Amino acid sequence: MELYSHRYAFKPRSDDYLRGINLGNPTLLTSSIEIKVDNSKLHTMSKQELIDFMIRKGNDRKKDQQESAKILTQDSQNNLQSMIASLTKRLQPKQEKFETIEKLRKNFEIELSGLDMALQAQKGKVQKREDQRKQSDILIKKQQDQLRQIRKEITPKLVKELYSFLETFNHPKINVMTETLVSLLRNQEESKSGDVKVYLMKYEGLIYKMDTVEPAKIRDCVLTKHLDTVKTITKSFVDSSSEDYKVCSKFAPFLAWASQFLIYCRYA
Repeated sequence: MELYSHRYAFKPRSDDYLRGINLGNPTLLTSSIEIKVDNSKLHTMSKQELIDFMIRKGNDRKKDQQESAKILTQDSQNNLQSMIASLTKRLQPKQEKFETIEKLRKNFEIELSGLDMALQAQKGKVQKREDQRKQSDILIKKQQDQLRQIRKEITPKLVKELYSFLETFNHPKINVMTETLVSLLRNQEESKSGDVKVYLMKYEGLIYKMDTVEPAKIRDCVLTKHLDTVKTITKSFVDSSSEDYKVCSKFAPFLAWASQFLIYCRYA
């Protein structure tokens, strides 16, 4: 049988391939190398030897491919780790900046929450003051209405009778009552009999002063002194068992107005 030459083509590592690995290029450049076997060698090989030869060459090629793949995989991992390290380094300042901003945001939320609580508390105080003001307005209006009602009982005839009584008699309780009334109208701690006569001489003058006196301007010392005085003499004007009741009760509206005015001043 005539012998013939066999050519086996495979792709072993080449310089281009190695350069591809060194450059980290996943594309490998390979060249086909022909394997020539002498006719004399082939002539001496049996069929089994020829098969074994082919298997060895295939295994060698497979081994080469596996090593190439391993190198490529390692190279890719190294490149990936390098990229991750680079990205991490670049992201670190941003991460720190984000954490700083997040911290500021949380602090701002805490401060905002505190301000909201303070605002709610302040609103509560404002509402409370507003309620108190409304209540005070109601009480003031009530006192004003009561003063006007009492003043209606102080008629021109009653003012004239009181003035005549003071001109004729010297009654201690009546004197104290009229001096207290006039002192309140004058915003003074004390008034003399002459001051009393001036205020009681004309009904129109007395009523005008009663209607125009400003309770908010009455001094505390005046209020304190005359409040104690009114408490001391009230029984003589309202209690029928009092020995002075018969004389004083007729002029009770003057004391009632003075008492109500003192209460009014507390809310003004």
